[in-house]
Amino acid sequence: MVLAPRLDQRQSQSLVMTPQLQQAIKLLQLSNLELTEFVEQELEKNPMLERDEGDRRDEDSDVASEDREADGSASDGDGSALADIDLDTPTAAEIPVSRELDAEGDNTFTNDSGSDLGRDGPEGGSYADAGPGSGGGFDGFPPDMEDTLSETPSLREHLIAQLGVELDDPVERMIGRYLIDMVDDAGYVTEDLDLVSDALGCDVSTVEAVLLTLQQFDPPGICARNLRECLALQLKDLNRYDPCMEALLENLEMLADRNLSGLATACGVDAEDLSEMVMELKALDPKPATRFDQAVSQP
Repeated sequence: MVLAPRLDQRQSQSLVMTPQLQQAIKLLQLSNLELTEFVEQELEKNPMLERDEGDRRDEDSDVASEDREADGSASDGDGSALADIDLDTPTAAEIPVSRELDAEGDNTFTNDSGSDLGRDGPEGGSYADAGPGSGGGFDGFPPDMEDTLSETPSLREHLIAQLGVELDDPVERMIGRYLIDMVDDAGYVTEDLDLVSDALGCDVSTVEAVLLTLQQFDPPGICARNLRECLALQLKDLNRYDPCMEALLENLEMLADRNLSGLATACGVDAEDLSEMVMELKALDPKPATRFDQAVSQP
């Protein structure tokens, strides 16, 4: 027989008697008097505990009601004491008031007899106008989280807002709206401008002029017709579009093939400068429309 330590993983069920569970079982066995005595002892032992005054006020009101009933029954034989009291008219403290909602959603307070007490609170104040911390308002609840979320404008709304500022001619605005509706999810205009010219019945030069105006809009690189033009627009916005960068964009195929020596020769720079230029290209956004995605994370 070989004795050696080993690790095993087992699953079992067991009942753990925690102190809270033991105290709960103990309290369930107590009567009302014993439970009251236990609470008084705990309040004396622990100064951090506080009594719930809401239940105590309910008990005091019940005791006061019993005392009033007892006094009323004891004084039935005394006619002089009841001569000036109208038994059919309850006092304000004895009228049970209930809150209801009318058809318009306003607060209405009625008593058991069905009479409307109005929408005004005590001392002429309105219950509907009271805030959540005023001690009498029912409609002052904070708004839901969905009601406080801000809405991000879509890419189309963002471009149309800039279109109304940059272009005044109605024909150019119409062409601009048509081109904005053709922008894909990445932010490119891939449709042939000749087809746009035929569909709108205008010159191709006018369509190209409007497209050049749209390409100056925010975000940089929007409304480009290909990746090379998108990167060039962003470099122009950063004031970094020089002849070396232009040569680099014209030879993106060599960059994809990792032909760095031939690319450095085509750009007329050394290996260190080429590395910095490539890092600048990597910092650009090839899909400028993705920042306007409306996807919201579901909780």
